[in-house]
Amino acid sequence: MYSLVYKSDNGTASPISNGSLTSPLNEYVFYSQKTFSKVDGQYAIVYIVTDRSKSSEFTIDYNRSKFSMYLHFIKDSTDQSSEQILLYQYYDSPLIDVFLTDCEAGFNSLGLQSNICFLTYITLDAMEYIKFVRFSSSGSIIQEGFLSTRSNTSFQNTIVESVYFGILPYGGAIEFNFTYYNSSLYNFSSILTLQFRSNLNTISDILFQTINANLVSQGIFDNNTIWVVYSPKVNTFNNSKITTIDMEHIYNDYGYENVAILSSYPTLNMTISLSYNSQINITLYAPIVLSAGNISIYQTDNSNNLLLPLLIKINSDYMIIVDDNFVRALSFNEPFYGIKQGVWQVTTPKSYNSKVSDSTQAILRLNSDGFSYFSNYNETQFDDLLQQIKESIPLMNDRLQITHNIQPDPSDFSKLLIEFSISKANDPLNEPSVDNIINDLEKINI
Repeated sequence: MYSLVYKSDNGTASPISNGSLTSPLNEYVFYSQKTFSKVDGQYAIVYIVTDRSKSSEFTIDYNRSKFSMYLHFIKDSTDQSSEQILLYQYYDSPLIDVFLTDCEAGFNSLGLQSNICFLTYITLDAMEYIKFVRFSSSGSIIQEGFLSTRSNTSFQNTIVESVYFGILPYGGAIEFNFTYYNSSLYNFSSILTLQFRSNLNTISDILFQTINANLVSQGIFDNNTIWVVYSPKVNTFNNSKITTIDMEHIYNDYGYENVAILSSYPTLNMTISLSYNSQINITLYAPIVLSAGNISIYQTDNSNNLLLPLLIKINSDYMIIVDDNFVRALSFNEPFYGIKQGVWQVTTPKSYNSKVSDSTQAILRLNSDGFSYFSNYNETQFDDLLQQIKESIPLMNDRLQITHNIQPDPSDFSKLLIEFSISKANDPLNEPSVDNIINDLEKINI
């Protein structure tokens, strides 16, 4: 049985999905598992099953693995998982132990974003193997290999134990491990080491070391900063210390906090014209297809007009947010991360500097939904509509008014025509022109 639970910021917990898993191999038992969320909003369970009666045998039976690693994808709000997907099987030397160290989603691999799991297995001859498996969101294997192969025998007076692996957002990987020493030969019993690899196939560089310490917690911030909390005293977590390390960016970031995005229009912090038509261009480093995520534009004053679309206002700030999984890579159908809140912002000019136009009348045509809403010609409703339009443009005076000429559209009686009178601007620098107001009215779809 499994149960996935989401915990919100206010501390409440809500069930996401419940279900059961059965071992895909007869007489194999579940031995180690990790759960992680993917870029597209799905969840995944990776687990190892072993045949305890065969795992310590010296004979090799290629019809029966000593352990196998499988993957299940689980969708939000459903109680059924996908079919079992085989990621890795091991047949060789007899085993002492095997376990999953970590699984993560959404890092760059071979020009794509993919998922990765790290597993460790120790054979009867005290050899420790640390392996990684990269796989797509459909379960296809992209790459596999070994981070390290080392002997962990007690007569060497040292034993190395890896406790955490992590992928950095801008390239590279880190590993935390403990090296245990024979205390009768040394004046310390262990060393905690943090190592860095520019890629998974390179030799590690040591970033941080401390003796006789407990690893309390560790992690990686989105800006490529590593943090570690450790206690300098053995067998106690009192007097904990924290260390942070800012890592270099192996992959370029063009300001979007997403290495997959090369450029955009509007550009970051661009001043857009008042006639901007909300067209957005995003250039990524790989061919893509559209997916399920959205692109949203918000005005940062938290205004909320239910009847009107976003109108570009003078001297205002706007934020563009791109959902994760808004596009997928064409080759592997792999989802890309989006652009988080607060990263992509644009502004509008501080003044209109508009030409003076004579007063005029303009007609707004409401669609059938708008006609149904205003069908009783309620004056209060029209006053509310006028006020929302004036706030959206914005107009702080009575230059825009609804006349008494309100009637069904003769060409389509399911639509309603509303006539507005528009007075010319008295202060062209700080007020929208008649043409500006007409353009805004044309953007309204009610």
